[in-house]
Amino acid sequence: MRDWIRNLSDSLVDRLVPRAEAAAAVECWTEEVCNSTMVPMCHRTGFKAIFTSQVCSDGTQVFLGKRCAVC
Repeated sequence: MRDWIRNLSDSLVDRLVPRAEAAAAVECWTEEVCNSTMVPMCHRTGFKAIFTSQVCSDGTQVFLGKRCAVC
């Protein structure tokens, strides 16, 4: 029984360690893009806004927000 548990633990470690290393290799950064918007509160900037997103090297992208701006 102990050998079976030891082998099970070793196989779990073998599977989890590469995943953790791959996850650690993902880099993320913030991107800002100026675009037109139809948000009424941005009428003073000519309906322009800066859209902020977090983009990662694994292809994921998360929208963080937008703010009216002259850009």
